[in-house]
Amino acid sequence: MSPSEKFSKIQAPHEVSQFGKSVGFINHGGKPALFHYTHIGRTGESELWVLEDGGEWSRKSLVLKPCHRHLVDGRNFMKLIVHGTAQNNEVILALPSPCYLLYYDLINNDLRKVNINIETTQDQWPDVCVTVMDKCESIMQLET
Repeated sequence: MSPSEKFSKIQAPHEVSQFGKSVGFINHGGKPALFHYTHIGRTGESELWVLEDGGEWSRKSLVLKPCHRHLVDGRNFMKLIVHGTAQNNEVILALPSPCYLLYYDLINNDLRKVNINIETTQDQWPDVCVTVMDKCESIMQLET
């Protein structure tokens, strides 16, 4: 850290301390935010906490549309982890076994699933680490 950089702590909302593991720190519209998804598999509900410019936290409750509930229902939703956000404010949720990604559009309250095919038997799922590249990134090799 250079001498001109300043680092300060951000005080999370009191309610966030109760969330446990089912909360992810994300970027939402250029602002720090917390995405709480403990109940998404059971009730379809989640919360978005955004740190506003004045230092206060705003809270938005989200409820999945009934047509999307099947994507998070079942025994595996507890394994969901927040993987980050895409440029269009979609929260990326990863499920390592079976392997797929969920893109949750917080603006339009839309959810889409992206399957990742792994050639193995169901009882031999490997540990999977997924790196998601945003639309602005490129894996193009540059010649020097």
